[in-house]
Amino acid sequence: FEISTSIWTLVQASVLWPGSAEASVDRLCDLCDRLHGALDEADLLGRSCAGRSGILGTLFRLIDLDSARLQLRIAELCLAVSFLCKWACVCVCVCVCVCVCVCVWVCLLMSPSLGRVGSRGPKRGFSFAFSLQLEVSGNNLLNICKLIFQISRSESNDIFFQKNSIIERFLSILPNEDVSTSGEALLYCVGALKFLSGNGTMVPLLLHGSCVAASQKLIQRLCTAENRSATMTGLVLVQLTAALRNLSDHADARPLFISSGMFSDLCLVLRLCSHHQDVCTNISRICRGRAWRVVGIDLRLCRPQQTLLLLGVPPGAGRHPRLLPAVCGGDEQTLAETGGSSTSVCVCVCVCVCVCVCVSARLCVVNSLYSASNGFDDHTLTSDLSCSRQDLVVRFLFTLGNLTADAEDARRRLFECEGGVGALLRLYKRYQRRGKEDEDVLVKLVRVLANMCTHPAVGPALAASEACVELLLETLALRSVQESEELLVNVAATINNLSFYQAESSALGRSGLAAVQLMMKLLLSTSMDAVLEAARVLGNLSRSEDVRSVIVQNKAHRIVVALLDSKSCEMCYSACGVLTNLALDPPTRVELSQEEAAAKLVDCLKDLGAGDWQLAGQACQALWNLLSSGPEEVLGEQERESLLQILTTFLDQEAVLGWVEHGDRRDFHMASWEVDFLPVAQKLVTFLQ
Repeated sequence: FEISTSIWTLVQASVLWPGSAEASVDRLCDLCDRLHGALDEADLLGRSCAGRSGILGTLFRLIDLDSARLQLRIAELCLAVSFLCKWACVCVCVCVCVCVCVCVWVCLLMSPSLGRVGSRGPKRGFSFAFSLQLEVSGNNLLNICKLIFQISRSESNDIFFQKNSIIERFLSILPNEDVSTSGEALLYCVGALKFLSGNGTMVPLLLHGSCVAASQKLIQRLCTAENRSATMTGLVLVQLTAALRNLSDHADARPLFISSGMFSDLCLVLRLCSHHQDVCTNISRICRGRAWRVVGIDLRLCRPQQTLLLLGVPPGAGRHPRLLPAVCGGDEQTLAETGGSSTSVCVCVCVCVCVCVCVSARLCVVNSLYSASNGFDDHTLTSDLSCSRQDLVVRFLFTLGNLTADAEDARRRLFECEGGVGALLRLYKRYQRRGKEDEDVLVKLVRVLANMCTHPAVGPALAASEACVELLLETLALRSVQESEELLVNVAATINNLSFYQAESSALGRSGLAAVQLMMKLLLSTSMDAVLEAARVLGNLSRSEDVRSVIVQNKAHRIVVALLDSKSCEMCYSACGVLTNLALDPPTRVELSQEEAAAKLVDCLKDLGAGDWQLAGQACQALWNLLSSGPEEVLGEQERESLLQILTTFLDQEAVLGWVEHGDRRDFHMASWEVDFLPVAQKLVTFLQ
């Protein structure tokens, strides 16, 4: 009764408080806070309230008041008062609630400026925190979650979530409620979480709280529910994965997602909900974000073996790629890969993505599914990919491309994934003859193949694959650079990487002449990227005498010589590689001399050599081959002296050291000078002298 007297005194003070309407609201809000504190100190908050249901009924009738800010405090106060549930206090509690109602309505009448908030949601504060302290359930829980959802819809209300502990209160609902009995309440709760996670200032609060842990527990409960295909489960997962997508962009999310094993659970969701486009799309966006490609994270944190068991995939399956081509010329052969870095954190994700791509492409790639939670029986998962799912396939392939961009282990493990390569090739064949609107699938898919074949164990196998080589060459034959530049550049880069492996079993070697004809089409295009990739391919394939004959017969050597005038290090390096091989044949040397190839090589060495010793070395090798029949037949006296002067200058180690500043760049520069340039340059000088 002392507390009830104190409450009544505070209520009277708030009603009689002089000043503006806003001042009255402030006073009443302060009153709510003080009353809750008094109740908490008296240990009168708890679930063991005999009159709890009656009090809650009274409290919820007070929610729909006109002032958003005030009604939050009133709701908070009513919920706090409802905890005065010892039988001796029931009557007092009811009286207090009635008094509060009267006071509020008096204040509202005195303050006509307090209008109704718009449909996007009122500026409600944190009154529902005490509803959650009541541990409400059923309709009461639904009403509270709906209230939280309505408040979260307006970004202007986010400040109320930042200033108190309400986030932890409503997050506690996620792992403790069953979707079969409280599905709608969970839906409102995760919907609110999605809205809040869209605000950058809220993300750190969510991450530093229990958001990730609570979300993971809810995911695990949903995955082990008896009826996973229920509509409500799907709706909850859509909102929850959307919230996680928002959180995943923050740097602090990485260690939380990794150490908690969140990726394993997301993989399982993908497997169980492969039919649900929105869920798969959200998870693919989580996986593809650049935030995950960070070097130095312990692979063991990913728990890959556990993930593989959940996916029913042998423990050899792995991550995924990005695209940048290979360069070969003469004796120097280099595979170039795509830029970017992908971390070991993504091993389990890439396996999952690979599986989903295959499933989406009507492929049965997984024969069994194991769940550590409830011991599901083995079963086969197959799924159709409709046209509306194309964007999802593109996202998965994009993720595969990023993950294999700079990781040897990723390329190997993807290749070893049972049925993985076959699935990619069947998907390739399916989209091969589709229109321009479907081309993005091929762009991303070929990018995956390009990066996979840079692995020394994967490249020879793909180069020996008739199906793979035929699809790539068919793409070049069916499309033009003007309409499909990006795709054809990617295809040429893939062929370039495959052409590095010239074994007898190479399917590309057997199709080398056809490939050369198609590369010439790229050489004649206006796309410099396409021309560069074509030159790189010719640098590898021209090791074959038959290929060199075809190049000369089609006058393609003239184009290659002209590329030396491009003043581009990459272009000139590729051209030098082709010329190095072409100059092996005496008849071709005559053709090249007529095009003044030697003079152009000297100019290229002079202009670009000091900044790129690999290029300088390749130019010297090409000159060596061209001059092997006799320097006087190829170079005039003045050109010969000019070449000797350039080489003498470049062979002066002290002078070369002075061209580069101290640091790591200098060490690399000198190492390249010693390995790539010095040996061949010394031989060339000796020959000229």
